[in-house]
Amino acid sequence: MLNLAPPSRGTQRRRRAPSARRSLGVSADVPHELWSRVALLLREAARLAGDQRACWPVRGRAAHLCRVVAPQVAEDEALCADVMLAANACVDTFPVAHDLLIAAVELAPDPARLVIPMRRLCRSAHDAGHHDAVVVALATTLDIEDFDGQVPAAWFVSACSVTGEADYWLRRLVRGWAERFGANNEGVRAVVRDRADQWFPTRRFRIDMLRALHAAEPTAAGWIALAGRRGEMSAGPLGIAFGDRHSDAVVALREALVRAVPAATHAVLEGWLVELSQ
Repeated sequence: MLNLAPPSRGTQRRRRAPSARRSLGVSADVPHELWSRVALLLREAARLAGDQRACWPVRGRAAHLCRVVAPQVAEDEALCADVMLAANACVDTFPVAHDLLIAAVELAPDPARLVIPMRRLCRSAHDAGHHDAVVVALATTLDIEDFDGQVPAAWFVSACSVTGEADYWLRRLVRGWAERFGANNEGVRAVVRDRADQWFPTRRFRIDMLRALHAAEPTAAGWIALAGRRGEMSAGPLGIAFGDRHSDAVVALREALVRAVPAATHAVLEGWLVELSQ
């Protein structure tokens, strides 16, 4: 039976083997005619999702159908192009665009050829002020092995305006970007500056990721979060090399020391200030 539930948020998508088909709950030797009909269904769903005359609930269901069905059909460049065309028409409603972009990656015979269309979609969405669509498009593009991370920092800076569910995807984008390309991207640092007080107290980042983001962009919230999780780190010196951000790290640490924090956290922060001052 086909599962229409969306993939888990915590599950990373992985490219399937070329020409592989996942089971629809029927025999693997399904007649070619049936697969052709499934592909036709996907094409019609993509057309409906991108039809600006249709109401959004209908377009959203059509886009979700594309996301669910795409892994079940053979990779197809023409189908992929149809789905990307629909995604470009949906950038003003990012969950719909997101479903279509995931479907496009599944359908692409050569995902590397999607990098340029994805960048083009991001550029048009950014220029139109649909920064949540930029966030999910970049998060999807991270799954493409040939993506080199060359995007304007302004896309990240503008993404600081997103709220609600898009904030989840922004956090996931920053984490994925740092894991793949490092955290020294100017745009990633801007997001860390903007979101540190919101994200870091929630323990949404592994301790190694928190350290990496803090090394790239030291903040008072980062210092406090690290001090509160001191037990997750090895004993001894802090061991974060701030490089040319050393003076910024000291300023942020002094700011952390004047905030209201537990006594134990304050003691850890004072010890780190001594360490950085040596």
